[in-house]
Amino acid sequence: MVAPGRGAQLIRMLTAVDEFLSANELLCDHVRDRFTSGLSQSIDQSRWCAGLGIFSQYVSLISERIEGDTAEVAFTIDDRIPVHRVQLVIVENEWRYDPGAGYDERLPNAFQRMAKGLRQVLGDLESGQLTDEQIRTDPARLVEEVRLRLSPGIKLLPKLDDEDADEDE
Repeated sequence: MVAPGRGAQLIRMLTAVDEFLSANELLCDHVRDRFTSGLSQSIDQSRWCAGLGIFSQYVSLISERIEGDTAEVAFTIDDRIPVHRVQLVIVENEWRYDPGAGYDERLPNAFQRMAKGLRQVLGDLESGQLTDEQIRTDPARLVEEVRLRLSPGIKLLPKLDDEDADEDE
């Protein structure tokens, strides 16, 4: 459950990410089946979803700290440092996830557009617009096609503010 007023945003975001990951999986499976697993790995775009916090793949709970109506949960992603933290709040006697202020309305559109790009590449492969011979002769062409088709969605991703970038240094 999600804190009141935040559920619609979170559902929209997770739906867009799921759409993107599904398109990525279909394309990678197709390339692996038709060509090689190495080429499939070279075009795998799932890393774009590595920073989804508590919704990332392979989350491991490290600790929890409860103070009154709030809790902080610490976790790792892929068992790697740094440790991440999320806030939970009690609403109507249930713990609910509070995504905080980090949500950006542009993210769902960016992931949906990137998913569209991956589906376009898959469509080109299935239709023969990108032929097996072209890819076998020049595998970099497929990598470039994926890059080109992702570009419009990547441009929609929010940029770090100069202020945010300074904090990371």
